[in-house]
Amino acid sequence: MQTINRNLNQYQHEQSTFKRKLQKSTMSFRKARTKTLIQLGGLLAKSGFIDLFSIKLGQDLQKDDEVFEDVAALMGALVEMKSTCDLNTLPQQKMLWAEKGKRSLAE
Repeated sequence: MQTINRNLNQYQHEQSTFKRKLQKSTMSFRKARTKTLIQLGGLLAKSGFIDLFSIKLGQDLQKDDEVFEDVAALMGALVEMKSTCDLNTLPQQKMLWAEKGKRSLAE
């Protein structure tokens, strides 16, 4: 009986350790994902897309009905850009975009 209790305690300890590691890993991933999404928003702002589509900073893009058409137009533009990508020439296109992006970021 003592052996069973010892094994059960060890199993419970290992389980709680695993849960803590999993939770830390999940939080780290969520923080990293959030940071990347914020940076992508900054790139959209720097590219001029936010101004082009008349989106004002501070608007709730999910709940504000007044901005829905502008958000839908921006999404449509991004989807259209993606659909024009040819997988055969994408590496070359990315190189051209990278050069333009580097010049824009340097401004």
